[in-house]
Amino acid sequence: MLIDDDPRFHQQLKELLHSFSFEYIQDHHDLLDLDGTETMDLILLDLELEEGEETYTGHDWIERLKDMYKKVPL
Repeated sequence: MLIDDDPRFHQQLKELLHSFSFEYIQDHHDLLDLDGTETMDLILLDLELEEGEETYTGHDWIERLKDMYKKVPL
């Protein structure tokens, strides 16, 4: 899973990783939909996600994602 809110960097990473099967998340609201049941092998997270009204910064998401996906490298 690739999580990045910068549209240009997000697009560059999508192009670079196009041969891999990645889920791409660019919006904070999509992060809120994650429930830990998704299957994935790796999470690439932008630590500088902008804080939104109902969301967390990238640093806040580290612990939350680690709790949700205990066996997935982050």
